[in-house]
Amino acid sequence: MDKLTNQVIYYKKIGDGKVITEIIKLSERLIYSICKYYRIEKFPKDIQEDIIEDCKSLVLSKTIKAFDETKKAKFSTFYRWRLMSFIRNRKEFYLRRRELSDTVVLSNNVKEDNENYDKGNFISAESITHSNYSYRNLFTHKRLMARIFGLI
Repeated sequence: MDKLTNQVIYYKKIGDGKVITEIIKLSERLIYSICKYYRIEKFPKDIQEDIIEDCKSLVLSKTIKAFDETKKAKFSTFYRWRLMSFIRNRKEFYLRRRELSDTVVLSNNVKEDNENYDKGNFISAESITHSNYSYRNLFTHKRLMARIFGLI
């Protein structure tokens, strides 16, 4: 058994808070290597820090609870698979959010957007041709984004 697995087993038996800090230190290298694999360093710093903090707290706590030492598996392998899944999902979430904001073009005046929609004119023909949305769906997304940003 590796040191990380032994520390997790010890923590599950004793429940000492000092062991958690050591587990976090031991798992940092694993977290950063997976972040590098999924190219998280290309995201803004605040998103990187958010993902890494969630890996150190949320994912780690759930993985420790779910880890079963009777199956004779290493904790690092189990934690690696959980981290990969979490980071991949979080990366896709941020990319989808960015795609939606790139395809939907908002003006400051929603009334103007409504009039342009009624006339069949849109602010950015390029964003419409590159998106998979129909005109009706695009208008619905523009209204949704306008509500989110408080323009309506």
